[in-house]
Amino acid sequence: MALKELILSKDTPRNQIIIFDSGLSECETYDAITSKGNYFISRLNSNYRVKEDKEEGKKKSVEKIEKKEIETLTITKEIKGKLYTSDGNETQTSYRIIHGTQKDKPMG
Repeated sequence: MALKELILSKDTPRNQIIIFDSGLSECETYDAITSKGNYFISRLNSNYRVKEDKEEGKKKSVEKIEKKEIETLTITKEIKGKLYTSDGNETQTSYRIIHGTQKDKPMG
């Protein structure tokens, strides 16, 4: 069973947070997850870009976005916008997009 079919199967209850790696390639799949009443956390494929929401951009220009750090990750940017691909596909829903870099793992 492909990742898309597994995530969208009728066995996935509503209001679940679905975590997966960068295995989805269609904008429609992200919208289908959302319209089904679920949430997701994922690393995006490199072919995706983000079109920042105009109203959200105005808010962020007033607020100072500070770099946030946790044990293994540094969050460098946080925006809200739609996902799109180079071939013109775009999500209908705006999502919270977090850019980050992984910290070096301590030796031990």
